[in-house]
Amino acid sequence: MQVMMLQAAVLCLIGFALGGAIGWLVAGLDKAAKKASTPQPVAQPFDAHNWAWETPAKAETEPQIAAEPVAEPLRAAAPVVALFETPSAAQVFEEQVSTPIVSPTSVPEVAVETEIAYEDRSDRARLATAESTPISTLAVMTPDSVAAAVVQAGTGLEPMRLSTSQGMPDDLHIISGISPALEKTLNVLGIYHFWQVASWTPENVAWLAHRIDNGDRIARENWMAQAARLQAIATGETGLTQGRQT
Repeated sequence: MQVMMLQAAVLCLIGFALGGAIGWLVAGLDKAAKKASTPQPVAQPFDAHNWAWETPAKAETEPQIAAEPVAEPLRAAAPVVALFETPSAAQVFEEQVSTPIVSPTSVPEVAVETEIAYEDRSDRARLATAESTPISTLAVMTPDSVAAAVVQAGTGLEPMRLSTSQGMPDDLHIISGISPALEKTLNVLGIYHFWQVASWTPENVAWLAHRIDNGDRIARENWMAQAARLQAIATGETGLTQGRQT
């Protein structure tokens, strides 16, 4: 009994498979027949000279009506003037009379202050300071007397010093015993002019002798006397003024 039921089930499966295969073949044949009966579109050949497909059609332009020219009124012809016209004697005289004459005195004068004038003022200020500054009594003493006075001065006293020179500084290296290097040292200390050196007192010499190289040469070569003579030459004096000595 069981064998018969198994055989029946196998037969059913085989029949089901055959029916499906037959149905699939029939459907495929039907679809191929419909595709063969449908007409296919035919491709048109490309025309290389036919550009109508990308050039839009031009709109028809409306005819334009030309405007009629308007006639301008006639004008009188301008008189012809010669390019090079020689003025008459009357015209020349009238132009000369009508042209105002500028007087030289009407031009304002501008005062120009030059650098020379500035230097002159500085020189005048320096001369005025030199005149008002007395010459030291050391300028008329012998080197030995100067050295003795300096020894008695002790530690010394600061001389008159300037923050800057009054006008052009004097050439201090002309004094015997002052080299160009020592001149720069004196300038740093505020000594620029002969009248400053000529006014040094024994206390000033003692103060400077401790601040420069070879300070003993101030008394030995008497820089005050040399500076006083050079200052007198610069100011046009012939000798030392006793009234200015201290």
